[in-house]
Amino acid sequence: LNKLESISKTISSQIDGTIVKMLLERYPEKDDVLSKFVDPYYRDICETLEKTAELNNILTDIYTLTWDSLNQNFFFGMTSGENQYFRHIYENPPPVLVENYEIGGVVPTYDDEHGTWLSSFSPIKDHKGRVVAVVQVDMPFDAFILEARMNLYTNILYSLLLIAIISILMFYWLRILLRREEKMMMQLESTNLIVEKKNEDITASISYAKRIQQSPMDSEEKLLSLFPESFVLYKPKDIVSGDFYWINCFNEKDSKIAVAVADCTGHGVPGALVSVLGITFLRDIVNNNKEIKPNEILSELNQRIITTFKQKDQGLSAKDGMDISICIIDKESRRISFSGAYRPLIHIRGKEITEISGDKKPIGGDHFTENREFTNHEISYMSGDFIYMLSDGYIDQFGGERKRKYMKKRLKEKLCEIIEEPLDRQLEILKTELRNWMGNIEQIDDITVMGIRLE
Repeated sequence: LNKLESISKTISSQIDGTIVKMLLERYPEKDDVLSKFVDPYYRDICETLEKTAELNNILTDIYTLTWDSLNQNFFFGMTSGENQYFRHIYENPPPVLVENYEIGGVVPTYDDEHGTWLSSFSPIKDHKGRVVAVVQVDMPFDAFILEARMNLYTNILYSLLLIAIISILMFYWLRILLRREEKMMMQLESTNLIVEKKNEDITASISYAKRIQQSPMDSEEKLLSLFPESFVLYKPKDIVSGDFYWINCFNEKDSKIAVAVADCTGHGVPGALVSVLGITFLRDIVNNNKEIKPNEILSELNQRIITTFKQKDQGLSAKDGMDISICIIDKESRRISFSGAYRPLIHIRGKEITEISGDKKPIGGDHFTENREFTNHEISYMSGDFIYMLSDGYIDQFGGERKRKYMKKRLKEKLCEIIEEPLDRQLEILKTELRNWMGNIEQIDDITVMGIRLE
């Protein structure tokens, strides 16, 4: 956003608002200008926008907008693109554009028919200081995420390289420690301060990665709004997580809902990066086909992971992928469609518990068959039934007196034991159970458990 704001302010300072006003008066009708070569003043402004876009690698049009106080709308003026849409109405502008037209500002995120955007706009003033238009610079949100991710890779690489260099220097200094002990101790202390600072920088970078990961991930509040009796136990092993959960509504009535819990390869930063891809792919898949089934979603997700990581060419060395369980819950027909890649669905009715196993094949990974097919399970449910989906972190956690895994059987018994409790109480019981089981043992993996009471 700082980059976009700097660009828009620079352009607005280069454009003469008096000339902009003159051009708008000279060409008062829509499409009066179909080419930037119609008028030399118009051409100069368009070329300024075009050069700025090229210098700053802005791939979308930079354009001016003018507020029509009579008709209460914005219309386009000059643009950096080949096609001119002079005086076309700007539909559904972000509210902040109207509010800050006189002073400029930024639009953190907004959606239109072309996607999600980040924008900045700055006022263009005439010789009397009156605002005659604003210049707006846009960036697709996906491009922002990609740029942030590449910056993260670069920062981590440089930090690790610097730490490696410092470590080599430390080893050299320690070899002559006996002869220059006092002097070397001072140097070592200074070096340790540098290492500590770099470690802080790495931690800060990973914390930034956490924000990037969480930006596309659905919140627990969204789950509660769709299923008031529900919970998510989400406990990353590190700052960022290889686990994620995902929620999608297929219609405006919120009567057909997809929920998923996934466990990506590894944990920490590598797992988090795969999880961001997984969420992005899931959204795109269901947005392109509202009638898609869970097993078809998994097949398409598998193809995209294999293609993205070029796993067909890498063979057994390709490990990136995920295990996932996904349900589509139809509240009107009271049916659940389920499909899983190594992850199950647990269904409880009264005291009767049923486990529907997922297929024993992952998404992506070294099972690199591109056209992988998954099984679709259809289940009828009744009001008061419960379903649970989980990664393997909870059941694989070591603990207890014998320092063994918790195991799925123990978890199913615990769920049956607490099934009469409200869902928020179930969440607290599962947290306490995990804490008591672990004792002083370190958490070994990311943990996610989702529970839903169906109505």
